[in-house]
Amino acid sequence: MNRPLMFYLRQVQAVQIFPAKVSVITPTCGRIEGLKNAIASVDAQSYPLWEHLIVCDGYFPAVHSLSLANQDPRRHYYFTPAIRNFGNLQRNVGIVRSRGEFLLFLDDDNVIYPEALDQMVTGFDSENIDLVFCPINYDHVKHGVQSQILMPSPGFTVGEVDSLNAMIRRDLVVHCNGWSDSYFADFELFRKAADSNGTRYLYSNIIGHHR
Repeated sequence: MNRPLMFYLRQVQAVQIFPAKVSVITPTCGRIEGLKNAIASVDAQSYPLWEHLIVCDGYFPAVHSLSLANQDPRRHYYFTPAIRNFGNLQRNVGIVRSRGEFLLFLDDDNVIYPEALDQMVTGFDSENIDLVFCPINYDHVKHGVQSQILMPSPGFTVGEVDSLNAMIRRDLVVHCNGWSDSYFADFELFRKAADSNGTRYLYSNIIGHHR
């Protein structure tokens, strides 16, 4: 059962190494080739004030080595016991360890384009904005979706939003108690967040690719 996020906030103390504005959180389960691409896409960002937290579901030596290969102090590696719960526990561990004001959830089979962080951060041009959505390219063959542009709109429902669509204030994620253990946890989190706080929909450049 997924423990409340506040449990992890009490149990884990993180150390800030680099002054990050954005924390990119990547859950993984040993998918090396996809993770290589996700890491490279973060390294290519035009926006420099990021940290990248890679949280592995179980310990994989190859993931550990890859995560820290370039010795960038902005990248951190953690692992949990093998849970196999869609990466939701790993996202919560990443939230606890993060120190950025804003969070972006980048799965190990996804990539972000070079201007993604810069574009999304500019959406928070008011203290009243807590959640920013941007369009992504979306491929999901196992669900019969070959290729489309995915962008939620007000009142979005299940299947109309992906974790990669959103950048969200860390404080709001904590207020919403993080990720549940549900397969639809991304929808549940962003629906709750969008209903209760200021949300901006940026119908602008595509910021990444869900593969």
